[in-house]
Formats: sequence, C-alpha cells, structure tokens
Amino acid sequence: MEMCYDGTLVMPSSYAVMSEDEMTYVEGGTVELKMKRQYLNKNFCKTKGNALKGAKLVKGMSALNIAKEIFAHAVMFYMSSAAISAGIDNGIIREVKRRAGKINIEDGGNKWYRRGVYAAIWNNCPSYV
Repeated sequence: MEMCYDGTLVMPSSYAVMSEDEMTYVEGGTVELKMKRQYLNKNFCKTKGNALKGAKLVKGMSALNIAKEIFAHAVMFYMSSAAISAGIDNGIIREVKRRAGKINIEDGGNKWYRRGVYAAIWNNCPSYV
C-alpha cells in the first residue's frame, strides 16, 4: 500500500508543537556511564551529578540523587569484585557485578525501591578513594 501526501498536512486541533529537547524527555532520555574507580568517591559523584544536571542530560532527578545512583553502582561493582576475589562466589554476587558495571541514569530516576537502596548505600558506605 503506497501513501502519497500531495496536499497540506492537517493536524488535529489539539496537537502541540514540541522542541527536540521536549521530545527527548517524552521518549525517555538516558545517560550511560562506564564504570570508573573514581565513582567510589562521593565528591567525585556529586561533581558528575552536577555536570549531568547542568548539561541537561538528565531530567527529573536532583544532582544529589544522580550522585547517589552512580556511587551505589560503583560500590556494588567493586565490592562484589572484592567478594569474588575473597572466594565468596555465587550467582547472585556475579549478577550484581554484571548489572552494576553499566550505570544507566534514566530521566526521572529509578523505581522507589532502587532509590532506597542507593540512599542506604550512600548513607552507610564511606568514600573509598
């Protein structure tokens, strides 16, 4: 079936014009960070969170919540590596390490229970570097 548009396109009366930035938000922008050992430092994570927020790469989250998510991923990644090196090796630890290796910051943040885990790690774990 071939479609041909020869005339003027008529939009519905209730349509809204959106900028490219707004479309990114509607489509759900995301930032993927590669794991770095520096993310074990809370101040480094705060700086990264501020940079992502300032560049408008993440919407719907505070810079601090971005920092908490980055830090929590680093703790889970590097601490699971330490557990495996110490001989504590099971499927759950390997799965945590596999999932924590990529940090995907979603617009608006993660589900409430993940945000709770990120906050608990932030509040209970010191900076390591």
